[in-house]
Amino acid sequence: MSNNVDNTTNEKEQASGRRQFLGWGAAMAGLAIAPGITLFDLAHGRAPEEAASSKVRWGMLIDSGKCATGCDDCVSACGTENGFSGKLETDSQWIRKIELKDMRNGNSHSLPMMCQHCENPPCVDVCPTGASFKRADGIVLVDRHICIGCRYCMMACPYKARSFVHEELHDQNPDVPRGKGCVESCTLCVHRIDRGGQPACADACSAAGHNAILFGDLNDPNSEISKRVASSATTQVRADLNLNVGVRYQGIYTAMNFEAFNKIEERAFYALVAALGLVVLFGLGAAHYMETHGHIVTGMNNQIVWGLPHVFALFLIVAASGVLNVASIGSVFGKTIYKARAPLSGLLAIAMLAGGLTVLMLDLGRADRLIVAMTHFNFKSVFALNVILYTGFFAIVATYLWTMMERKMYGYSKYVGFAAFIWRLALTTATGSIFGFLVARQGFGSALLAPMFIIMSFSYGLAVFIVVQSFMYAWVGMKLDPAILRRMKNLLATFVGAVFYFTIVYHMTNMYFAKQWAFERFILLEGGVFTSLFWIGQILIGTFIPLAILLHPTLGKKSRAVFLSALLIILGAFAQLYVLIIGSQAFPLDLFPGMQQSSSFFDGAIHAYHPSLPEFLLGMGGIGIALLLTTVAVRVLRFIPQDDFRQISKEMLTD
Repeated sequence: MSNNVDNTTNEKEQASGRRQFLGWGAAMAGLAIAPGITLFDLAHGRAPEEAASSKVRWGMLIDSGKCATGCDDCVSACGTENGFSGKLETDSQWIRKIELKDMRNGNSHSLPMMCQHCENPPCVDVCPTGASFKRADGIVLVDRHICIGCRYCMMACPYKARSFVHEELHDQNPDVPRGKGCVESCTLCVHRIDRGGQPACADACSAAGHNAILFGDLNDPNSEISKRVASSATTQVRADLNLNVGVRYQGIYTAMNFEAFNKIEERAFYALVAALGLVVLFGLGAAHYMETHGHIVTGMNNQIVWGLPHVFALFLIVAASGVLNVASIGSVFGKTIYKARAPLSGLLAIAMLAGGLTVLMLDLGRADRLIVAMTHFNFKSVFALNVILYTGFFAIVATYLWTMMERKMYGYSKYVGFAAFIWRLALTTATGSIFGFLVARQGFGSALLAPMFIIMSFSYGLAVFIVVQSFMYAWVGMKLDPAILRRMKNLLATFVGAVFYFTIVYHMTNMYFAKQWAFERFILLEGGVFTSLFWIGQILIGTFIPLAILLHPTLGKKSRAVFLSALLIILGAFAQLYVLIIGSQAFPLDLFPGMQQSSSFFDGAIHAYHPSLPEFLLGMGGIGIALLLTTVAVRVLRFIPQDDFRQISKEMLTD
């Protein structure tokens, strides 16, 4: 892919009119219309007649023995060259200094950390649009023209080398176009390299007399950098990932171990719609506020790149898949009491997925990024695969609803239902894999996350269904048959127990197989709000109390008690996802095992996260969208479950 992007770029550059376009005046005017101009167009990449060649592999060798503690000339030079200050936590840091101390012998090291320009870059693999790419000469770049600002590449980078532009930029360097809402990282000063120079950091280090940064062609056996790499013991940071990085280090510790309203009062209905509409409007307003002012008004930063909106979105998406399980049990497995509930199940699935995806899209900012995400696919990215699965889910579930509600189509319902069953399993697997494939972070990178997300979807989805069904029955003055209540509450208890089991296995595996002792100690014992949310939110409120109610011989027979249990399970689900998503980001990356790590980019530090009101309102807006769609649909069509009690009585004889 990177070669294709590079070739396309150079073909464009061969046009004679491009030379004029690339003049200083056009470059300055281009800043006013960014990001409609590609990174390499505006960056004066290289001479029109030349192309980046795979014969060259640009790289760096950094000698930690020569890197002076307290010196940040390389960081300052990078900031000056590329136009950022590094004063704010949300500001970009393309390069930062890390201070290391070997806990075994007390030896200290100081070294710069930047994009490692991997031969097999994870950021390129996971990018859903292909905005992240690698030139033929090994330099990893970001095409701002198609970067949608999803920040998945930031999650995937094991070096914490990428930054997100949270606010408007001013006084930019024409050679280095940047813009709010895009991800960026070290370019090795590609504009200097293509003119025959070297990165600004290397120049600054030499000017200071340290000569700790050696830049050159790793493919040229006669280059100084190749000779040094061949003759000296050098380190690839996180060598265990087999990324074959272009930045090597010398002189440091190298061991790298990682879902009718027919009977309701009309006024009450419109009051409910108005209330939900207000929630949605607040959510849209929050999204507009975030887009206007930038993500700097949120609690998210370059350390916590996915925040509270992503917790809401993920809950809605996972529960959307799980709530469809009610329809699957009826259509696919022939259970009568669930067949009556299948239409409501399908409606909730569509509404919740719409709400969840809306939150994610609004977090991205500009509307055109949705178009980019749906027209540019990198099939190596599980993020891009999810875009396809989410789109297909809408189509399949809509067809499923048609077969269940149109008498002429009843005969096809089982077959379409089976297809929906398989598709939702794939969707939840892929959603879990978004995190399971992130080997860069200790809390992710586990094969257990995909099956765990499936059972989580069963629990979350059924809990949501019970809450909505209970509300609908109470609204129209109906009561749920005790036999149906018994079956549903027993199934819910089974799913909750299964989630609890997977939670235990996940953490045990992290401790005894993956050896992530420090991360597990942080989550389970020392993580402050994350530890409290795990034990009190997920385990006590979301697991033990609901199980005690559901399995109690008296309380388990009361519809209000079951309704309360479902609400508690939903609260526990939010706690679980908060700990999983945000807690795993709050724990620092372990770049150098056995050493204390510190830098101006908060290496080695527990990352603080304080959710902002706009983030909460945006997340609630997604829930408002799901409930508003459900409320209107139930008012217009017959979605309230109508049970055939004669058939249910026959089924009870076979229990």
